[in-house]
Amino acid sequence: MGGTEIHCPHCATKLCLPALVSTVRQTPAVKPSPKLLPQPTLVPTEILPYFPALTDDAARRIPVVSSQGDATYYLDLCDYTCTCPDFQKRRSDQPPLGVLRACKHICRTLAESPRLASLNPLMRCIVEDCAQHGHGTDSGFFDSNEKDGFAFYVTRPSEKGWLNVYAPAKSQGGEKSVVFARYGFNVFDRRWSYGEAPRNATLIKNFIFEKFATSRGQTSPRPSSGCLVIVVALLLAVAAAAAVCWR
Repeated sequence: MGGTEIHCPHCATKLCLPALVSTVRQTPAVKPSPKLLPQPTLVPTEILPYFPALTDDAARRIPVVSSQGDATYYLDLCDYTCTCPDFQKRRSDQPPLGVLRACKHICRTLAESPRLASLNPLMRCIVEDCAQHGHGTDSGFFDSNEKDGFAFYVTRPSEKGWLNVYAPAKSQGGEKSVVFARYGFNVFDRRWSYGEAPRNATLIKNFIFEKFATSRGQTSPRPSSGCLVIVVALLLAVAAAAAVCWR
């Protein structure tokens, strides 16, 4: 059996140490229990209303000109900040990487940059739409349906009842591809804009009614023209009666 010789520096003594034979066997990797692993889902985990974390120094302090052309703002795509008044007043306290961090300058810069490809399909759809219409991201609600394999983002309705729905389109390029698009929905008329609806439109409608109504179909309707005519007639009658009394 071979060994290792050690020479003492003070004398001619030699020590011969036998070679050590490793008795440690290589244990094969243990497959984790399925209970300890994240449960599989049809919804891609990366499709969430958050921006990706960038570390590129070139993404910091990017100058952008205001819409009116009379001011220059500086934005940071690593922290998603901007020196514009909209960000400073409304968005600076939003969660880091959250969808509401993006003012119109951040949306426009991302839409015109190769960094757009780093966004997940949902965020890419929202940013491109906001950049096209010249505004920042709108507040809303995110939800995902693991059973049907899709996620969506619904903005708050306007005074006229219109809101935006960012959701997977009905026609997909393939089983694994997810193509998002913007759809309009009116909570007063309970209808999709131009009759175009996303995948699982009924499920999304139920979600909208739960968020913006006390119960399904009970969203506060806007007054019809007939109601307005009656109200005007009553007001005129009261005014006429008051005029008679003052005579």
